Amino acid sequence: MKSDRLLEVDYNREDGMVIHVRPGAMRVLPKESVQHWRSANKEMLLAFRSILDSVIERVGPEEAKEQGPSSKRVVVTEDSAS
Repeated sequence: MKSDRLLEVDYNREDGMVIHVRPGAMRVLPKESVQHWRSANKEMLLAFRSILDSVIERVGPEEAKEQGPSSKRVVVTEDSAS
């Protein structure tokens, strides 16, 4: 039964790998594993923050003036992310 699974990995060549960990799995995993899992989650968030910071830096002063100081929207396109 699928709901009994604590961990599930989906992989395909287009989307990559997705790991699903059910919340109940954390209760049965060794303490060290949970600590590593939390550290890995933090590192992924820090990596995402770094990506966002990079995109924010690409917004030039001219664009910032046009948008005004109250605007918080940043549009990321495939061209601007590379």
